[in-house]
Formats: sequence, structure tokens, C-alpha cells
Amino acid sequence: MDGTRSFKSSKKRSSNILPARTSAQIIAEARQSVRALPTGRPFTPADIDKQSRGRPPSVYSIGARHFSDEQISRPNTSHKPSSRPGTSQKLPPIEKSIPSSSTTSSKHAKPTPPTPMQSTVNLLQDDPEQEPCNPVPAPSSYSTTTVDEQTTSVNCRDRDQIDTTSSHSVPSKLPRSQASTHMKKKPTASPKMEEVDSYWEAQITPLLRDLDESASDIARLRELSGTLWSHLEEKGLLGRTGGDAGTKRRAAVLKCLFRLLDHTDSHLLLRLARVILAMKVTGKNLLNTCKLLFNISRTEANDVLFSEEQVLCPLVELLRETDPLVDMDTMVYGMGTIKMLSGNKGLCEILVGTGVCSLFTGVLQRCSEPSLDDASKTRYANLLVQLTIALRSLSENPASRLEIVKSDVISLLCPVLETYLQDKDIVFNIARVMSKLTLSKDGVEVVQSCPAFLPLLLQALEYHGDNSETAVRICFVLGNLSADHDPTRELLYFTHGAIPLLNDLCTRYFRAEKAHLKKTAEKQPSREEDVLIKLVRVMANLTVHPSVGPSIANNGDMLRNLLMILGAVSPITYEELVLNILATLNNISFYAGLGSHLVEMQEDIATVLLQVILQDTGDCLLECTRVYGNLSRHPNVRKLLHETKVDEIMATLLDSERMELVYASCGVLINMMADAPCRDTLARKGGVRKLVDVLRDLGCEDWQLASLVCKTLWNFSENLTDASSCLGAEEADELTQLLQTYTENHPSSEDVNSPWQTEFVPVAQLLLHRIEQAHTQQPHHL
Repeated sequence: MDGTRSFKSSKKRSSNILPARTSAQIIAEARQSVRALPTGRPFTPADIDKQSRGRPPSVYSIGARHFSDEQISRPNTSHKPSSRPGTSQKLPPIEKSIPSSSTTSSKHAKPTPPTPMQSTVNLLQDDPEQEPCNPVPAPSSYSTTTVDEQTTSVNCRDRDQIDTTSSHSVPSKLPRSQASTHMKKKPTASPKMEEVDSYWEAQITPLLRDLDESASDIARLRELSGTLWSHLEEKGLLGRTGGDAGTKRRAAVLKCLFRLLDHTDSHLLLRLARVILAMKVTGKNLLNTCKLLFNISRTEANDVLFSEEQVLCPLVELLRETDPLVDMDTMVYGMGTIKMLSGNKGLCEILVGTGVCSLFTGVLQRCSEPSLDDASKTRYANLLVQLTIALRSLSENPASRLEIVKSDVISLLCPVLETYLQDKDIVFNIARVMSKLTLSKDGVEVVQSCPAFLPLLLQALEYHGDNSETAVRICFVLGNLSADHDPTRELLYFTHGAIPLLNDLCTRYFRAEKAHLKKTAEKQPSREEDVLIKLVRVMANLTVHPSVGPSIANNGDMLRNLLMILGAVSPITYEELVLNILATLNNISFYAGLGSHLVEMQEDIATVLLQVILQDTGDCLLECTRVYGNLSRHPNVRKLLHETKVDEIMATLLDSERMELVYASCGVLINMMADAPCRDTLARKGGVRKLVDVLRDLGCEDWQLASLVCKTLWNFSENLTDASSCLGAEEADELTQLLQTYTENHPSSEDVNSPWQTEFVPVAQLLLHRIEQAHTQQPHHL
């Protein structure tokens, strides 16, 4: 253990024993090398993202014939909810695509399209002003026929059903003459109403006429639709306002815009859709508008148009007001549009600014209610797929991720995960979301504040552990949560079945990785390897906990798994995996005590580490040296290291340019100097000269390293009688001068509790006293 070993004082000279330290001080010093592991993001997400965010051509066409004049003045809110295909289905085959208004090619892939929704729409062609007649019940679900095959009509009586959210609605069962008695009598036209009527006739009516007359001029239509939006917004004429007169004006605008939706220019369609959404359409008109937007959003070049035309704000607002169980198709296609656009970093902040987080929280609350039956859960599943993909894309952006963390999204994902634990798509997407959110400290803290999340993640890992794409993300999240939080480490370890699950996955994925190697001529990064890296990282983090660490050190299955993998892979081709295993062994070996499996296997560990050292001269060598620092506290291990010439390697490492490596090798040599054969090796390899050089060159920069050098020399000179013969005449004189200089001149930057004061000075003074005493006992020594 680098920089943490206590050095062995002389048993023959009790006066030379260093001042005793409390056990708390020793443990605090030793635990500095027991650390949690950082890790890179999962290997697989980059590949997955390219697939999931691709934008295939449109699967249907949306035009004027799909929009209903019947619903303009009296929206139908009591129709039965349409059925939804199962989550395993995909969207229908391609019929027609909405071309981009720009020729710019797509440079980035986009999120996956929504899971299947049937594109069949009931066509309503009734005159909105026609008197009501006998109603015909609406079908309970959509037909499986295409739009061209189905021409189902709905009787115009359905118009009389009430939208309870509209202030101008009247009871549906009363004739117009009777219904009017239930409403307050409207006052005569006020000056303000006359002003609106005048404005409408002067500005809006000509625009609507020009729109009808310019049907073939796309550029002109774009200009006119933009002007229409500006004029309507200026006078507050958007939405459902103005009583009966406002309803008629709204109907005139929508009828005009619906007739223009057969065009294929994306820019024009978005300008039209913005006005349609701002007019607060509902029912099938809202559904088909969402389908239209989804179709346009599939072309990445259109992303900039969504930003320019400010379509997202009215879309999100209408979706917040929509009941998913009543208008599930509308929610799915609307959320699918958000999902597509959330892959664009420039749109992330715009989406967050629209209040999309409140939309997410509302849906998450509804889809995890305990009262939901299985049928409702099945219908919600498709919507959740779209939502969680959008959430994952937004979590990629630091600014939008912060807003998500501040909202209730994370706490609501916990019951959602519990409810849909066996749904592989939803679990996979939630794992993707959590892997992004836990990259930030705030996100980790919010997840840690939900104690139920950790056991649920382990259950998800158990259910879907064979899916490497899901497993790697869950393990990545577990590693993030346990990186710097003892309560999480303890909860994870003591969750029933957690450690056996981690061991089992480790074995299975190592076998899978070996099978993968047999199929490839050249080693390439694999998903199986990445899962192993994340699994071992979780184990390493667990061992930091002072109560969990000793238990893991006594877990023979885990130790055997780690040694099996370490002995079978090369540090050159599996560097990160090997580093994680070595860091885990370093943490575990800190707790090596009597009766533990680690003590029984420590010679096997030392032997496997030697194989790694002989193949690597970089970070793996450093980690092996740290593990040797812990294991060399035991006499049998020191004997093995001497026989395999590891003590010679440690002496050589004193010349390294890496201070960390010098530090770690000194830690090993402190323990090795307890044995006479190892002291002879150090003397033969010029170790004393190297230690003096380290003290001279690096001592003032790192007083902890200087204290380790002094501890090594103290143990080396245990039976010192002649400083010159033991250390060398030149080395003894230089060492004496350095120790005198370093101990007498207090560094101005060091306080009383600094490493110079607490670690270096005590051992340096003892070593200096020993050398000077040896000089006085040899009066004729020059």
C-alpha cells in the first residue's frame, strides 16, 4: 500500500523506536490508498444512439382530408379511447415522406421513431354549421385498414358533445333555443368588440382570402401564414376566445389552413401547424397535427425550422392538457416529435423552456398509478418508450439535465421502473436516462435520496442481465451511485442477492468475452468487456466501505473470479479491465487479516501480479506495486517476492520519473527491509544511492514521499554500527546534510499539522540521530 505502510523499528534498540501513534491516525493514513474508481461512459451507447436516433422516411402522409371541420366549433372530448398496438410492434410501412425544406444533409443521427401507432383516421367532412341529428356511436378502436381503404363517417350529432374545458360550450342535450337560456345574456357590442371586428375585417379577412388565392405559390404562402400569426397574436385572437363571434372567426381560420395542408413544403407546414396548435384544436385535428409534426421532425434538416417557427411551446402546452388514456395516439405522436427533436442540442434548452419537464412528470405520475389495470399499463408502455428516449436525449445536455434534476422526474422514474420492471424497452431507456443523470453530482444526490431505487436497479439487472446493452448501463449507474457515498455502498452490499448477482454476471460475461474472442481474428472493444469493466468498478467501490470491505475480502467467489480474469487477459489489450481489477485487489488487500480468504490466496495473487508486471510498464505496473505494498506485510509473501526478484524490480523503480511509482515502490521496500535477504538485494542494486537521490530531488516537493524514503532507510539500517559500511561513505555524509537541512529549516508554507511536521520530521530526526550516533561510536572514521 503506497505511502501507508508503517515501518518496522529496531527490536534491539528500544531507544530508537518512533513515538507511538494512535490507531485512528494509522488507519486514517492507511485508508488514503483505498479508493473508489472513476470510469468512462459505457462503450455501447455511441453505437446504440446511431440506431435509435435514425430518421427513416415517413410512414404515412397527412393532408387536408385528414382534418375535420366538424370539430372546430364543438370539440368532442367524450369519444372512446382508441386502441394501441403492442409495444413490440413498429410503425406501419412507409407511404409517403415529408421532404425537407432545406437541401442540407443530416450530419447526426436522431432518436428512434415511436413504437407503432395505426395511421388510420376517421374522416369527418360534415359542415360545422349543420344542425345536429341522431348520433351514431363511435367505434371503440381504429380499424386496421389504411386511410384509403377506410371511409368511415361519424354522424354530425357528435359535434354536440361538450368540451368541459371550453368556456363557450353549452349542454349537449338541449336545442339551441333552450341552451341559450342556460347562458348569461351577452351584452350589446362594446367598443372593444367593435374594434376587434373592425380589425378582423381590415387585416385577417384579406389574409385568409389571399391564402386561398395563392395556393400554388409556396413562398407567398409562407409569408402570408407568418403574417397571419403575427396579426392574430397582436390582438390576442389565438385560442378559444371571443364567445360565438370568436368561435366563428376561429373556424374561418382553421378551415382556410386545413385546405393548405396538402402541400409538402416543411417550412410552410410548420407555419400552418403553429397557428393550428395556437387555436387550441382538440380530438382528431390535434392527433393529425401531431402526426404531421412527427413526420416533419424525422428529417434532421428541419430541426432549425422548429426553432425558428416556435412550434414547440404550443405543442407542449396542448399535450399537457391532453388525457393520455383518452387521446393516447395524440400523446404518442406528440411525444414522438419531442423525442425526435430532443436529439438536437440546440433545441434542448428550447424544450426545457416550454415546460416539457412538467409534461414528463404529469405522464410519469399517471402511468405508475397503483389503480391502473394491465390494459392501461400496456397502453401507457408505448408512450413511455417515447418519453424516456426524449428524456435521455435531454439528459445529455448539461443545461437541460440540470432542469430535469431539479424537477420530480427522477423520483417519479422509481415507481415507473417498479411498475414496468419486466418491460425490456422501458427498463433499457430508464437505464440510459439514469446513466446520464448520474454523471452530475446533483443527479447522484437526488437518486441517492430515493432508497427504493437501488434495489429496483438490482432487480432490473437480474431480469435483464443477459442484455449487455442494459446491463452495462445499470452497472455504470451503480458505479456512479457508489463512487463516493458510504450509505449507498452499504445498502448495495446488504441488498439480498446483490453480491451473488454481481459474481454470477462476472462469470457469465467473462465466458461470453472468451467466446467472442474465438470468433474474431483481432481484439476489438466489445460489449461483454465493457460490462466486465463496469461490474468490477462496482466491486471496487464497495470495498471502500470500512464494514463492507472486510466482508468482500472474505468472499472467496469474488476473489477467484477476479484472479481468473486477471490471469487470462493481457494488460495491453484489456488495460481498463486490468486496472479496475488491480484497484479492487488493492482495496481488498488493505483488509487482509487472519482467517480471511485473501490471506489464503495472497501468494496466488502475488504470482498473478508478477505476470502483469512483466507485461506492462505503465499504469498497470503502478497498480500492481500498490497491491504488493499491502501484501508484503506478510512474511510468506515477502519471501515469494524475494524469490521472484520483485524486490529488485522495486529498487529499479526508484529511478522512475513518475513520482507515484517511486512513492509506491518505497511502500513495498519499507516492508521488504524487514528481511535481511531483501536488504542485501537493495544494497547490491544501489538502492541506498537511489533513495538519497530521491530525497534530494523530490523531498522538498513531497514531504510524504520524503518520510517514506526515511522509513525505508530506517528499516534498512536496523543493525547500524558503521554508517559508512552500511550506507556508503558518500551516501552517509550527503544523507546527514540533507536531514539536518530539512529538519532545521521550517518551510514557511507548512503549518503545524502539515506532512512535514507530522510525518517527515519525526522519522528524519530518528534516522539522523542513528547515523550521528554511529559516527560517534567510530571515532577514527573520516
